[in-house]
Amino acid sequence: MLVAYRMDWRTDSWLEDALRLVTQRAADALGVELYGLGVPGASADLVLVHAETLAEAVVARPPRALVMARGQVITDARHQADHPPAAPRPSTSAPGRASAR
Repeated sequence: MLVAYRMDWRTDSWLEDALRLVTQRAADALGVELYGLGVPGASADLVLVHAETLAEAVVARPPRALVMARGQVITDARHQADHPPAAPRPSTSAPGRASAR
């Protein structure tokens, strides 16, 4: 996170503060009233990552496990390990020519 990097914030507490600065505090500064977890009427935009602490989520930058926008699931990778990725499809283009896809 650029804020923490630029300010040389390295402790868990400072990293948590940096995350709040770019989320809740930014919403407060912009006057966004319906923002935050547990706020009735908020748009339910969130990103779920696997991390033990907020600081770990900032520093480790784990892959997004779940992404929701306005309450709708956009990406759900929580069970990808249970389902291996599909095999790549064979190319349908002629040799030496790029596919039009």
